[in-house]
Amino acid sequence: MKIIDLNQLPDNVEGKKITKRHASLQTLLLELRNKELPSEIINEINAKIRGVNDDTSDVKSMIKEYRRVHKEVLTLLLKELKWVPKHYYQTIWMSLGMAFGVPLGVVFGSVISNMGMLGIGIPIGMALGMALGASMDKKAYDEGRQLNVDSLI
Repeated sequence: MKIIDLNQLPDNVEGKKITKRHASLQTLLLELRNKELPSEIINEINAKIRGVNDDTSDVKSMIKEYRRVHKEVLTLLLKELKWVPKHYYQTIWMSLGMAFGVPLGVVFGSVISNMGMLGIGIPIGMALGMALGASMDKKAYDEGRQLNVDSLI
């Protein structure tokens, strides 16, 4: 069983945003065709693609539909197969590092007795989070769990 093709955009539909979303979903599907997938996952992806192919409404709803399906397919791959897009962990851990950097800045400012140094914890936490996320992304790449696509545009 193979993943079905995404229909081409109609000739009367044009715009940068819809072209970008369509190309992004097309790239994801091309990447998945090169991988070994269980038939249940392929069936779920094909059902989502059929829904997108049947949607011939206005451009705005087509953009939302492309984005929704792209996100649902990536979520399905993450939950079922633990496959992640490029820079997935780095993005997550950067934001978590920033959140944990605020208390770090409070401690740093208290130790120095200068609360003006409160903001120094955010970039430190962000850098640590990015480093941890990059190492987790490298591990996913080495294990063959990383897809050569970006998460969402």
